[in-house]
Amino acid sequence: MLIPAALARATVQREGEAGRRWLSELPSLITRFTGEWGCEIVGEAQHGEVAIAVPVRRGDEPAVLKIAFPHPGSRGEAAALHYFRGRGTVRALESDEHGSWFEDDFLRLLLDISP
Repeated sequence: MLIPAALARATVQREGEAGRRWLSELPSLITRFTGEWGCEIVGEAQHGEVAIAVPVRRGDEPAVLKIAFPHPGSRGEAAALHYFRGRGTVRALESDEHGSWFEDDFLRLLLDISP
């Protein structure tokens, strides 16, 4: 999995050595989560300021594997998404302390994942 250069630059600039360590662990985290959650990568990674979003599919179900830099501001995101269960938000299907797997029509359109 190719880590987007803009995400790498921004992460190292913002987080320094901690960002470099996270970026070096990111490919193995992606492999771990796709394996544990039984999905396959179906497109190129996208990103925001602090996370990578990888289009995946589990069976016929399109989804997005999102892994954020471990920052206090993102710690409660998956728990909040589980709480709301897709009501007004994306729906977290799986999660742990490093990443969350989201599925939503909005994300399919955003990342151009066909059903």
